Amino acid sequence: GGGRHVIEGLGFVRLEVGDLARSLAFYLGGLSFERVGADADEPVDGVATLRAGRLTLVLVQAPSSPGGRSNGDAARGRGVDLAMAVSGVDAYHDALVARGIAPAPPRDEGPTRAFEVVDPDGYRWRFVQSLA
Repeated sequence: GGGRHVIEGLGFVRLEVGDLARSLAFYLGGLSFERVGADADEPVDGVATLRAGRLTLVLVQAPSSPGGRSNGDAARGRGVDLAMAVSGVDAYHDALVARGIAPAPPRDEGPTRAFEVVDPDGYRWRFVQSLA
């Protein structure tokens, strides 16, 4: 008996960031995410919600340590890799470069073509296009 429960997809990705304004510049101006939700104009309580395609990204300002720096900017993204399917991976790569982002060059990997870019907190994004 019992109902059948099926995961339908990723609800959102929440990333803790060291400097919310810096991250917003990267994701909005660089990667072309859009602001959505109740906090679309101004971050509410250090939280900003962004969307690209079907992905919702929630950026949360990390608490500052006593020295004024947030805890572990460089280490924050270590061990976290995020992959996004894109169409036109080369054109998207070139658009990022034109907006001042420094992604790795696209390369073929079996049935896909992909490139990586690292955000200001060290989170690694892979943008992948199926070649099939």
